Amino acid sequence: SRVACSVDEVACRNSSSSSSSSSSSSSSSSNFNTDSIENSEIQEEDEESIENYFFDQVDTEYNSISYPKGKPDGFYIIQSYNVPKQEVLKDMIETQIQQQHNDDDENENSTNSITKSEIDRLKIVNGMNVTLPVALMLLDPVEYPSLSKARKACRKGYIILHRGKLDQNVEIGDSNEWDQTKCIRGRVGDRVNPDDVIGKQVRMHGGFYPGLDREKPPFDLPTVYEDDHFAIVNKPAGVVVYSQKNQGNARMSIRAALPFALKPPKRGT
Repeated sequence: SRVACSVDEVACRNSSSSSSSSSSSSSSSSNFNTDSIENSEIQEEDEESIENYFFDQVDTEYNSISYPKGKPDGFYIIQSYNVPKQEVLKDMIETQIQQQHNDDDENENSTNSITKSEIDRLKIVNGMNVTLPVALMLLDPVEYPSLSKARKACRKGYIILHRGKLDQNVEIGDSNEWDQTKCIRGRVGDRVNPDDVIGKQVRMHGGFYPGLDREKPPFDLPTVYEDDHFAIVNKPAGVVVYSQKNQGNARMSIRAALPFALKPPKRGT
């Protein structure tokens, strides 16, 4: 069949023998088969070498994942949002207000969008003087679907605000350097300006996963399932999930073992 023929052609692609006639001698056929086997073995070795090289490169990049430092110490930035120009913010706010108006017509209890009364109360005029929670809701409505959730993220210290554009990285020619002197920990009442950069930060040990200066706990933690957002592990008997304050057994806990058992999340997740 066509498929079988295609497979044979691929397997014998590097063969020096060309046997298109059905009247080939048995000795020629034998040589052809020997060459095909040798070429196939060489091809498999090459493919294995390429595969090993690929995964070696992945492991190298995998182990060097690093995130910009946040504020205070111990926090690292995993997601960033560029604050757009005033005109863009104005259009985004008007779209949100219209969406809220449409939602109100369908559901009286809808509170997911920004209301005009809220914008007026916050004294946001023509896209100027936008508060940090409103900016978060505009720039990432999936992560911050309501003002209450955006405010909660600010109150918990998960938001950092970089005043102005990020600094230029001379080595790679990209603007991605967070200047700590221009960064403040985001508060609910902070106002953002065009070209400011908002960062989502999390507490992370050392900026790497796992922390290079933390010793691995003396027990195995089998992983049943994991992805970038969720993981299931098999807790060993007698091991606490997390240590209690001032008990001095932080290393002997599931929380301390997780960085050594789970893969690091992808940037942005």
